[in-house]
Amino acid sequence: MTSPVAVWLSFLEAWADEARQRGTKAASAYLKAHQSLAACQDTLVHPSETVRVRGIGASIAERIERAYAQWCAEHGQDMPPKPGSMIAPSRSHATARPRKTKAYIPEPRSGAHGLLVALYTRVLEDGDDEAQLGKSELIARAQPYCDSDYTMPGRSGAAPSSLVRHSQSNKTFITAWNSIKTLIHKGYVFRRGNPALFSLSPQGLEVAELVALAEGITRQAPEPQPRAPSPTSPAAHEHAPPSVPRLYLPPRSQVPVIDLDSDDVDDIQICTPTKPLTISLMDSSPIVISSSPAPVPHVPYHILPASSYTIHMIVDHREVRAKTVDGRITFHDALRERGVPCEGRVLELGDILWIARAKPRLPSEQQQAWAHMQEVVLDVVVERKRLDDLTSSLMDGRWHDQKQRLQQAGIGQVLYLVEDMHVSELVQRYGAQIQTALSSTQVIDGFFVHRTAHGQGTVDFLVTMHDTVQHMYKDKPLYVLREEHIQRDTYAQMQRMMRAEHPGTRFHTSFHTYQELHTKTSASGSLLDMWSRMLLCIRGVSPEKAQEMTRRWPTPAHLLHAYAQCASVLDAQQLLSTTIDPTTRLPRRRIGQALSKRVWHTLQSLTY
Repeated sequence: MTSPVAVWLSFLEAWADEARQRGTKAASAYLKAHQSLAACQDTLVHPSETVRVRGIGASIAERIERAYAQWCAEHGQDMPPKPGSMIAPSRSHATARPRKTKAYIPEPRSGAHGLLVALYTRVLEDGDDEAQLGKSELIARAQPYCDSDYTMPGRSGAAPSSLVRHSQSNKTFITAWNSIKTLIHKGYVFRRGNPALFSLSPQGLEVAELVALAEGITRQAPEPQPRAPSPTSPAAHEHAPPSVPRLYLPPRSQVPVIDLDSDDVDDIQICTPTKPLTISLMDSSPIVISSSPAPVPHVPYHILPASSYTIHMIVDHREVRAKTVDGRITFHDALRERGVPCEGRVLELGDILWIARAKPRLPSEQQQAWAHMQEVVLDVVVERKRLDDLTSSLMDGRWHDQKQRLQQAGIGQVLYLVEDMHVSELVQRYGAQIQTALSSTQVIDGFFVHRTAHGQGTVDFLVTMHDTVQHMYKDKPLYVLREEHIQRDTYAQMQRMMRAEHPGTRFHTSFHTYQELHTKTSASGSLLDMWSRMLLCIRGVSPEKAQEMTRRWPTPAHLLHAYAQCASVLDAQQLLSTTIDPTTRLPRRRIGQALSKRVWHTLQSLTY
């Protein structure tokens, strides 16, 4: 007969393996419980007695009890009776067992209290103790249970007074979100992935259940939340996205020579709803807005109703229109004077973008749709370049690096706004390089390019673009991807696939997720980004060649493995030229034998 403890150990081992495959930190909790139970010398009869073992709490003990009851039913064995009281564990020595420290329970209506309640509500909805939430949705869920603000600094109890920094004006500089550090440090919350996802640990689940009970939330009565309908269900047809406008560049075979010297702001031609709407942002390459119904991909998402939001322009606050003796004149100040709702922030990618924000005093149904969302980034980004900055970025390589980041960002519409500055001097010295860079940006990269003569022309163009974006999203619902299903390394590929299969549907992210996805810090940079930059350091490797190489060999290990499979050194040296040259359609992406040999030699060298 199998020992009960051996069966319980098999449960813990299986749960640890499952958590490890999912990439959650619960694996360490189950592994610790497995080790402690295996080393326990006490006689344990009922699974509830496992709470006496160090490292096993009530949550794990209850799960063991449920699993063991099912195991006994499947194997025709009787479940042992539950003891009426816990018997103190035997001591193998006279030394007293160390006293357990008191569990940390957050104060009611504090930042940590709200975060635990929010995570617990998600556990109840999904029926999964390891359910995860992204930062934006976690904040939106936690705010009703906290007196402090998670995004704006305040004086309420967002954190202990010892952690609050004060300035001379006696103002605090932290938010209630700072409490997440305490929860992670206490082991109540796990953080993983990029963008970050948060989930409760087994110990945190026990505490969260207690604090949620104070809010009237119990496991027996979870409040269901609206979820995205399945494409095969009737609700999917009922909520299927209507005709969503899409900006696209006409086929290159139809694009004539583009005049890059036009400085005027073109007009918007609004046509009838049955015809495509043409917005001429460049003299000879119009942007066409087409409408066509498409089925919704089978991915988790939020649906934000049409006409439930307002559109705001976000400008990187480092973008300066002009400098005067009185100080800087920023673009968001100039745009506000033109009546455009505009804010200045630090943007991780791009200089200008647009966000959607819920309208005040919405009906209850629409408020519920926005309950877990704060700001949504729309699918248009503008990158502004002064001509002198463009020239310097061409010289130091920042131009290609920036374009590569924009290509891998999964953004539907990227516009380059070039503002002339010292034109005669720069054109005389770098005219050919500038013209080549702008032409390749349009023809090869597929980005839109518009040039203005001065800062006022830039403001005029942005006002026109704001009107265009508002018209694009007028009476259109927003489809926002759930944060827990977004990963930095696969986001661009996922967007390209969805855009190709469903060209009439746009899928967006929250503003926080956008910032997390496109941050330039080395800690969050993807392996693909690093691999691309490594290849660009090799003489003769252009951005187009690097893109072709990373598409075929997404990591250095893939290419080194391909080298190892070659029959001879000569075959390895010619691998790139023989693999890429016959298949690529663009000559600029082909790799000759000399460059192929140089790449092989570089990767085989200890130093470069």
